[in-house]
Amino acid sequence: LNNKPGPQATSAPSTAVGVAGMATRKLTTRMGLDEEVVRRLSNAGVTNCKELFEQPEPQLMIILDRSPFQVRQLLTQVASRCVPEIRTASTILTARSKQRSFLPTRMPTLDTTLGGGLSRGSLTEVVGPAGVGKSQLCLTMCACAGLPEALGGLGEGTGVLFLDTEQKFSPHRVQEIAKQQAPSWYDEAECSDGPTVAQERLAQLLRQITVLQPEESASLMEQLESVEPLLIESRVGLIVLDSVAALARKDFGVNKGVERSKALVGQAAALKRLADAFDLAVLITNQVTSSVNDNNGGRSIGDQTAQLSAITGTSNAMALPGQRHGPPVSGGGGGLDGKATSSDALIPALGNTWHHCVSTRLVCEQFPSHRTLTVAKSPLAAATTVPFQVTAKGLEELAPYS
Repeated sequence: LNNKPGPQATSAPSTAVGVAGMATRKLTTRMGLDEEVVRRLSNAGVTNCKELFEQPEPQLMIILDRSPFQVRQLLTQVASRCVPEIRTASTILTARSKQRSFLPTRMPTLDTTLGGGLSRGSLTEVVGPAGVGKSQLCLTMCACAGLPEALGGLGEGTGVLFLDTEQKFSPHRVQEIAKQQAPSWYDEAECSDGPTVAQERLAQLLRQITVLQPEESASLMEQLESVEPLLIESRVGLIVLDSVAALARKDFGVNKGVERSKALVGQAAALKRLADAFDLAVLITNQVTSSVNDNNGGRSIGDQTAQLSAITGTSNAMALPGQRHGPPVSGGGGGLDGKATSSDALIPALGNTWHHCVSTRLVCEQFPSHRTLTVAKSPLAAATTVPFQVTAKGLEELAPYS
């Protein structure tokens, strides 16, 4: 045991590897720590893994009133909980084969393209102008996540965490969608188990959805760092963030691109860690912005849009396909002030930094006669466009183009 303060005395063997990625994980009794240990560490200002492993072991001996051997045991124990487990492709495949790996979107063509729906263990982003159906997709997923797997859900009793940064969540709409999507399970008139059971299932559906409404980026990050007990207790299988752009735009002005990027990377890292550790599907909505008004840390983000246009097959590299020459956009569109004109090209908000944080990107567009959803980025699927409409069922796929 090296009792000298300094880098060599701050961590047990193998604890340094991977700790950086889990640095903000809170020290709780869920890590197997005694309440007395958690209390002593907290009183000393040590509340997360990073702070623990920064402490020299002699200092920890004083804080905890423990022997050198006990301190080393504690460090090893915490490291085993906060350092990602090394897994092979075989173990990942075996684990995923034992349970549903996707949450179906209820749109057959899209689900086939994505291999089954929203992938568990990764981040899926849906981007588009205000009113196109992004939040309706989120509510549809909330309504269906707790269904039995035979009915296209993640299993009866599965919970949902809804991070509502725009205060748009509607429990009435969730119930309406649920009854339309699974009438045999939720509709009083069609439930084979009787109307009383259907009513109780609808009530239980809402009890399984936890809604948090952070008002600033710092609050969102705090919630993501402390949410693990809730995920376990509520058996959460789906996290929805609607939307990621709302707080970023509010908290960071035009000249704070670096600060915004840092906050977004932190949020994405926290969501990815939760998605991987708890095998969750994560669905995130993003707004559109004007390429003229919005910059990422002072750099034009038009090249990201060129990549998007190449994937979706659009001829105008500076615009989303359905909005190249559209009317003025209000609400979720525009630059940091939320405004865009018909001469501005509309692109996904938040720039290159956020673009690389998500595994799958779905682009929603609105046309005079219909709306479309395009798979613009996916590790599993080629670019595919699906026409849809918003109905009582949520997002409902239309017949293919004639």
